[in-house]
Amino acid sequence: MIVMDSKSQLTLDIIAKVAEGKIEIVNAVKLLNKSRRTIMAIDSI
Repeated sequence: MIVMDSKSQLTLDIIAKVAEGKIEIVNAVKLLNKSRRTIMAIDSI
């Protein structure tokens, strides 16, 4: 079992939604306050 804090869980949930196509990367950038490049890198893992 993996234990995460709430911020890590939020990040994971948002990246998963980007991967599923439920939200756009632009919106994920705003929600996570991270660069588009960072989100693209995390999404490709």
